[in-house]
Amino acid sequence: MEDRPDDLSDRDLLTALEAWGLGPVTLDYAPVGFGDYHWIATGTAGRWFVTAVDLAAKPPTGLTDLRRAMDTAAALHATLRPSAAVVAPLPSRDGSTTVRTGPRHAVTVFPYVDGVAGRFGERLPQVRRDALIDLLATLHRAPAPASTPTAPLTLPRRDRLEAALTEALANADAGQEPTPQTRATAPETARTTGGTDEGANAGTDRNAGTDRSVGTGADAGTGTRGATGTGSAAGSGAGVGAGTRGAADPEAGVAVGGVAGAGGGWRGGPYSEPARALVAARADGLRRALERFDRLAREVRGPFVVTHGEPHPGNLLWRDGRPALVDWDTVGLAPPERDLWLAAPEERDLARYEAATGRRPDPSALALYRLRWDLDDVCDFLDRFRAPHGRTPDTEVAWRGLEDALERFSRL
Repeated sequence: MEDRPDDLSDRDLLTALEAWGLGPVTLDYAPVGFGDYHWIATGTAGRWFVTAVDLAAKPPTGLTDLRRAMDTAAALHATLRPSAAVVAPLPSRDGSTTVRTGPRHAVTVFPYVDGVAGRFGERLPQVRRDALIDLLATLHRAPAPASTPTAPLTLPRRDRLEAALTEALANADAGQEPTPQTRATAPETARTTGGTDEGANAGTDRNAGTDRSVGTGADAGTGTRGATGTGSAAGSGAGVGAGTRGAADPEAGVAVGGVAGAGGGWRGGPYSEPARALVAARADGLRRALERFDRLAREVRGPFVVTHGEPHPGNLLWRDGRPALVDWDTVGLAPPERDLWLAAPEERDLARYEAATGRRPDPSALALYRLRWDLDDVCDFLDRFRAPHGRTPDTEVAWRGLEDALERFSRL
């Protein structure tokens, strides 16, 4: 995130870091990723990459889910260590991979790793795609650690998405585009564009609503659903924007909720009404996307393997020509196509994976996960815009992402 958290001070963070016994450190905020908060910690014993996750932006089981994901990454690092394929969290002195601080944040510490980070949306040259496919084939063949969560085929926040659609249509003509007066509250910022690999949804820098990333290394680019990098740090993020569960989160200990005006209007901030009007105008496309998702989900079968969840270039750290994956908060048991739709844009990439694993990727599953990526993004963006927010670089990125995703749905 470009914006620092307003409810987590450096003093709070330094207190949390005592759990790792790093000794005296200085903190430099790293404005990277989209959703979580990151710092580089420097001390006499070394340097570390520190991530703080806002649990209020998570489901009620957010802290438990994050710990399971980080524990899984640590176990995979031990299993795949010879290939250095996993940049995993460091255990605290009591063995925990994640430590809670305050009522709503959890902190994780990663090694500071030298390397060259990728950039979300960049197209990898073939030699690097080959290396990534080989890494994923190795990961998918690895035994699943006991802590590995299952990544369900369903949309976890579908009820919130459908509620937002219903609200958006309450006082709006679904065929009417947002007016210039309405859109004036969403400033015309320069559109961040960048192609995704072929086979992925193109047209934006993925403007993702979940951080799930950080990436590292010199020559690092910028991105949103994952990846930006600074310096040579490696790390991971998790989750995304403001939640709208409207109830106390038993894990986070805070209440979160959307802000709606009379008659179904959204009054959370400057992007609320433009977002509502845009959803109303694109309602038919959003419904078609959900219907298509349901059809594809009925067609998908196993096997379920350990998947990273977001192996795009922004979550890769290159060292001596070999990739390592960062940002493991999305790790989960799922069909391998959950990774492959992002990593294997061409037929020859799929053929390489088949040769390595003996399994031909399923076109329906590839299409499912491609569509789910956009639906997840829309869920994240609408959560953000229905909740209290301001006009910041992060919300500008989210606005562009919402426009782009809904435009793609309109073409289904």
